[in-house]
Order: sequence, then structure tokens, then C-alpha cells
Amino acid sequence: MKFHLYADDTQPYLSYGDCSPVSKSAAIAKMEACINQIKSWMLLNMLKVNDRKTDFLQFLPKPHDNAPSISTISIGSDSITPGLSTKNLEVVLDNDLSLSEHIAATGKAANFQLYRLSCIQHYLSIMPNKCLYVCVYGK
Repeated sequence: MKFHLYADDTQPYLSYGDCSPVSKSAAIAKMEACINQIKSWMLLNMLKVNDRKTDFLQFLPKPHDNAPSISTISIGSDSITPGLSTKNLEVVLDNDLSLSEHIAATGKAANFQLYRLSCIQHYLSIMPNKCLYVCVYGK
């Protein structure tokens, strides 16, 4: 079991390489035990796990017709189903690792910022407007 630790986030991860049902069930058991240990440690140290933010992705090999997928992971009395995407350090990862959702979210945020700049454009003199145009469009 490997993991990444951040200030307010813990990300355990593992792979079940041969994609057999036996290695899949062993991986599920290992992940459930790890997450329950993290939860117990946090409760012991008066910290709380935000169950609404607990999610997991699984990355299957292409083609994944015969690869066994994980339907749920049990954490205490809760069951978590795999998501299609999740945010990791402000990058939206999807289960195909195509980054299409991240690109769409970044484009949407950029368009919103351009809209906000257009709202204040008439308050700026010509020089900042010209500079802004060059910075955004590169012309």
C-alpha cells in the first residue's frame, strides 16, 4: 500500500496487477483495512473524516473488457462506489486519464475570468486595455 499525505488529505493507492478476481478481492480488503485504520487514528486524535469527500477511482487497462472492476469499497457502515472523476490538487482526474474534464473545467474558468475583465474594460485607459489584449490573445 502506498499513499500521499497532504495537510488535510490522505490518498492511499494500490494496484492489483494481474487483474484476477483473487488479487482484486485482496486489493479491496487491503484498501478497506487501510482506510478503517486511518479513520480510527483520526477519531483517536479527535479529528473527523469527511465521508462526503471520500471517493475513489479505478484505472483499468485498455481494453478493459475482461478486467474485473471494483463495484464498492466498504468503510465502516458506508459503501463507496467508484466515481468517474475526482479532483486531486486542483487537477480533475477521470478514470480514463484523458484529462478531458480538467480541460473543460479550465476552459470554463478562463472564460469566466475573461468575462469579468470585459465587465471592467471600460474603466481602464487605452494602455491597460492594449496590454490586456496582448496578454490574452498574444497579438
